[in-house]
Amino acid sequence: MPSNVSRNASSKLVNVLVGPEEKHYVLHKGTVCHHSEWFRVACERSLNANEVVYREGCKYMALRDVEPEIFAIFVDWLYKQQLPSSMRDLIYLAEPVATYRGNMIKRSELYLLKACAFGERFHALLFKHDAHNLYINWKGQQPSFYESIIWAFENLREQLPVLDFMVDAQCLLWDPYDDGDGEIALRDQLPQEFLLRVMMRSHGLRSWTQGPRQLNLCSYHLHRTLAEQDVCPSGTTGRRHSRQASPSRLYQSRRRTYT
Repeated sequence: MPSNVSRNASSKLVNVLVGPEEKHYVLHKGTVCHHSEWFRVACERSLNANEVVYREGCKYMALRDVEPEIFAIFVDWLYKQQLPSSMRDLIYLAEPVATYRGNMIKRSELYLLKACAFGERFHALLFKHDAHNLYINWKGQQPSFYESIIWAFENLREQLPVLDFMVDAQCLLWDPYDDGDGEIALRDQLPQEFLLRVMMRSHGLRSWTQGPRQLNLCSYHLHRTLAEQDVCPSGTTGRRHSRQASPSRLYQSRRRTYT
């Protein structure tokens, strides 16, 4: 398979304006079209009037409803084929002049969820997989922040495993005494679908008493193949727990793939 370097060597350039302030990006057509089906189709057909801008004889794709922070993360991934390894690096990538006010963990996790939604919308499946799985890995054995839950249930496709993760972590790992004032203030904004799924999942946990209370992170990852799932670094613990008697599927290794 050709590398990004070989694609870029003979590739034309694509001009993209992002966000309401129209931040300008110049991308290699071969690379962005290889990793995004949306861009491939957009480059081969005539765009709608609201998706294209002509300035000084140059054609620009206009993505005014896309957050520049998320597009910056996508562009960095596009050329490096990996996401930043730390939350601070992710935030600095999205906000180069960030003041780091507020909760860095909350902001970085929300960026990953938004990156996952971007990957879905623009059919950049590998980018979506990486953002989705990194969110799961960063959360680990911790429940999600309510701001993330609210955004995810309003914007992500309901079949994505990350929503199951949020429900399962709330059922198994949440302690009401860990909620600070900010989280308490958001409780009445939690989506009805999330609360209903928590109720249904909690019912399945009533008779479960054996083994350590840990989530099998591998079972919430997006795996492109079963072979990839078999070698997932996060799957070892889950496969050990899956042999315990449990009525819940929290600890079961779900052998299925996602797109």
